[in-house]
Amino acid sequence: MSKLIILSNRVSIPNGQKTTAGGLAVAIQDALDDIGGIWLGWNGERVHKQEEVHFNILRKDKVEYVTCPLTNSQYSDYYAGFAN
Repeated sequence: MSKLIILSNRVSIPNGQKTTAGGLAVAIQDALDDIGGIWLGWNGERVHKQEEVHFNILRKDKVEYVTCPLTNSQYSDYYAGFAN
């Protein structure tokens, strides 16, 4: 059995109210909706300590969304300081 696994900076979790922004996010969501899979990434939240980082898992139809916060240093050193 094949499964599509996506790892990205941010995860776009459909909530029924807000549409996914950006062409790549829309394409990823469409592919996952069609064949199923897992989308892993940052949930947009920040925490102070590594010990506060916990993974959240949400399953919607054929897609499993796995998200976690970043520590403040991960956010400033990588996300804001390098990736963007």
